[in-house]
Amino acid sequence: MTPQRPTAQRQYEASKAQVAARGKAGQHYDLILYGDSNTANMLPTRSRVWDPHFKGLVADPLGMGGSSVEELAWRIVYGGEAPRPPPRVAVILVGYNDARYHPKSHGVERLDWLLGWLQASWPRTRLAVPALLPSQYIDLRPLSAQYREVAKRRGIKYFSRCNRGLDPRNRQQYIDGTHLQPAGLRQWVTCMAAVVRPLLNATSAAG
Repeated sequence: MTPQRPTAQRQYEASKAQVAARGKAGQHYDLILYGDSNTANMLPTRSRVWDPHFKGLVADPLGMGGSSVEELAWRIVYGGEAPRPPPRVAVILVGYNDARYHPKSHGVERLDWLLGWLQASWPRTRLAVPALLPSQYIDLRPLSAQYREVAKRRGIKYFSRCNRGLDPRNRQQYIDGTHLQPAGLRQWVTCMAAVVRPLLNATSAAG
C-alpha cells in the first residue's frame, strides 16, 4: 500500500489493532463493514451511530480515509484487517475515491477481483455490496449500477435503498457534500442493519 496521510494511516492502524484485539480475546466477528472515510467517521460517534443496531454482536466498521478499492483489497488480503475466523457477514462500501480521483483505475474490475477473493477465501461469509453514497461532486449512480451487475453475477447481495432520503446538499446530513454528519451516518447504518439482519440470521441457521 502506498504511504498514507497521517490521519488515514492512524485509521488503518486502529482497524488492524481492533481486528487483532478481537482475535486475541477470542471474539469471532459477526459483521464487518469495510470502507473508506465515511466508514472511518463512524468510529468517533459509534456509541450513537453504530452500536445500538448490533447489541450482542461482534461488529465493527473498519475504514480508512482516501481508501481506493485496490487499497481496501490490500488491507484485507495482506494488511491485517482479515480476522480469523472470517466474519459471518462482510459489507463492502468502497469506490468513491476511485470514481472521483482515479476514474481510469478500473475500480469495478478490482472490486470484482476482491469479491472473488473473498468468496474463495471466506466461503461461509455472506457478502453484501451497497450502492455508493450520494455525493455533491460526482454522480455515482452509473458506477453503482456496474456494482449491481458484478454482485448479481457473483450471487452477492446488492442494495441501494439505504441512500433514499440522503441529500448531499443537506448540511444536517452531510458535512461537505461527500462525508456524512452523524445524523446521516445513523440514517444509513439503521437501514444497512435491517438489510444485513437476514444474512446474519441465515448464517446462524447454517451454524
